[in-house]
Amino acid sequence: MRKILLIIILIFPFFTSHLFAENFPKNESIPDGAMYRGVNEEQWKTIKKIGDPLNCQKKLYDFQKIQDYQVIGPEDCKDNKNCIQSALTKSKHVKLKAGTYSIITPISIKNKVLVGDINGKTLIDAKLLNKKKSCSGCEDYSTRTICCYDEDGKEIWKDPQYYSNSKESIILKSGIISNIQLENAFDNGIYISNNSSGSLLYRVKVGNSGVNNENSRAGKGVDIWGYNNHSHCLISVELYNGYNQTSSNLRKSKREKGGNADGLSIKDGPSNITLIDVHSHHNSDDGYDFWNSGNKKLWESFGKTKKDPIIRVFYSSALFNGKHPFKGNGDGQGFKLGGNYNYKAKDHGARLIYGSASCFNKHRGFDKNVSRAKMILLGNDSKKNKENYKNVSNKKVKDDKNLLKCSMFKK
Repeated sequence: MRKILLIIILIFPFFTSHLFAENFPKNESIPDGAMYRGVNEEQWKTIKKIGDPLNCQKKLYDFQKIQDYQVIGPEDCKDNKNCIQSALTKSKHVKLKAGTYSIITPISIKNKVLVGDINGKTLIDAKLLNKKKSCSGCEDYSTRTICCYDEDGKEIWKDPQYYSNSKESIILKSGIISNIQLENAFDNGIYISNNSSGSLLYRVKVGNSGVNNENSRAGKGVDIWGYNNHSHCLISVELYNGYNQTSSNLRKSKREKGGNADGLSIKDGPSNITLIDVHSHHNSDDGYDFWNSGNKKLWESFGKTKKDPIIRVFYSSALFNGKHPFKGNGDGQGFKLGGNYNYKAKDHGARLIYGSASCFNKHRGFDKNVSRAKMILLGNDSKKNKENYKNVSNKKVKDDKNLLKCSMFKK
């Protein structure tokens, strides 16, 4: 009996540690050419310690257990350019084989999962998405409606759904996208839809949004917009080379020719967003823009206050923004952490940036803007921007070897 008890004592730590380790998502090998770095167990422990109310670790862990995919390949799409949407209509989980998929209409993902090849070789090319004349007229940003004119000059008002369908290549509503590279979006790449929650982007690359469209107004890699938009996780995402040619009439001279195209835009109300291992570079405007983000009523319904971080960023980077490789540029901030109160941007909720790097950007590395929101910066690095920190202070962290540094990235 004493021998049995001794054996149990010796093997118990092994089993308990094994069970605990299984709660961590797999840190899969990085595809060739990807800038994201993956998230290791030490980083997950740090994120949990600092605080992630969304528990993106569990969300990713649960996603990685999905196995019942409908699998399609480029050969299935030769005679059906809407093959991806057709598969999503029939199946909850769709996997794309390695290859290139040219789309001619936006992909809508609602409560579905779309994944690609684990080696990063699934490319969705949106350059053929919108060859027709773009809708022209006046935008109303408060309701995201657009005033358009038909061929006879008759005025038409479109609701947000139709507006998005002419603007974004992928519309995500409470779904998951993983191991996908999206290129050449007509305007914005991925729109995480208003009136939705619980979406996950994992191992996603979005490049050259708006570049090849003379009517592009936004050119954002990922756009999270709206006051009823909340609780999304972005993990291991890369956003690059976004550009907008024109703009609405609101401050048009400052916003056209590159002044709108942020890598990641979280604007006008989104709440409870966690970013982990996200990298935004060479976009014509800002790497990240959190203008007017946060919904006071919604945030308080979660039992939170304005001092609690409504946006949380871990182990991410902003590099060379405002330095598009072959187009004009806007301001070029790395992290624009809030809006301008003088322009009625009423940010709500704190912003937390941890272990991240903002380097080589045209203007500022970390910029509070004219915001009244609380800014929490811990263990970040900002170098070789025109100005590294504007109206924010960064507290040093010494005991984390996973902190990102500007020296890790090539000039």
